[in-house]
Amino acid sequence: MDMRKHSHGAQIVGHIVGGIALAVVLGFLFGIVVMWLWNALLPGLFGLKFITYWQAVGLIILSRLLFGSFGHGKGGGPFRGGGRWGKRGNFKGWWQAEGEQAFDAYVARKAAGE
Repeated sequence: MDMRKHSHGAQIVGHIVGGIALAVVLGFLFGIVVMWLWNALLPGLFGLKFITYWQAVGLIILSRLLFGSFGHGKGGGPFRGGGRWGKRGNFKGWWQAEGEQAFDAYVARKAAGE
């Protein structure tokens, strides 16, 4: 029984170390892909300069800061459920309170020739 506890703890440590190694490898590959795509497309299309691996990593970090998460965790913008209606849960209430009236006013303006 004691051996099983030790084996389970080693398995957890193995998963953690493997997860960290996988994250490092995927991060490295993601930087290479961004660099390759930039250097393959943007200099020819827009006349931009070629970038290095570290500039590509910097672009990834900058985009993460500007645009938010890459799909992990909560929050985000209106497209990830963190916007005005929070996963569209309150849209029906908004429509009844404001939307229908605004739509009717729009239809009336269009009918009047505006």
